[in-house]
Amino acid sequence: MFKSLLENLPEPEQELYKKAAVDTAFCDWENTPPRYRLFLTDLFQHHWQKSLDFLLYKTVIGSLGYELQQPELLRKVFSLLEGKREDGFMPSYLHLSFVLLLVFHDNKSVEYLGDLLCKEFTSDDFSDLLDLWKADNEPK
Repeated sequence: MFKSLLENLPEPEQELYKKAAVDTAFCDWENTPPRYRLFLTDLFQHHWQKSLDFLLYKTVIGSLGYELQQPELLRKVFSLLEGKREDGFMPSYLHLSFVLLLVFHDNKSVEYLGDLLCKEFTSDDFSDLLDLWKADNEPK
């Protein structure tokens, strides 16, 4: 509904409303009614990549991330820990991908990393992880 309302407005006015939504989300959250909080959350989740790009390149959040030494290893661990659970619950891999990319600097898109996260954790992956752990824990 928000998108359809904006489509009928001139571009400068559209930007004004988008900026007001972002300002509310980041500067006035505690005073925002629950219904509007839900709207803002849905707005950010509707476009994971646009939200991530905005947060990383247009806010201070982008300068607070952490550069991983082994991002592929973290992906494998996340796949193992957050994959399909016994109760059949499947996580939103786009949501997991968004959070990982928000916190850890990795030059991947939300969708691409989400696809990587949903791949099965294999016995070879586990063996590699165990070998790495053993190597890190050997006396020096």
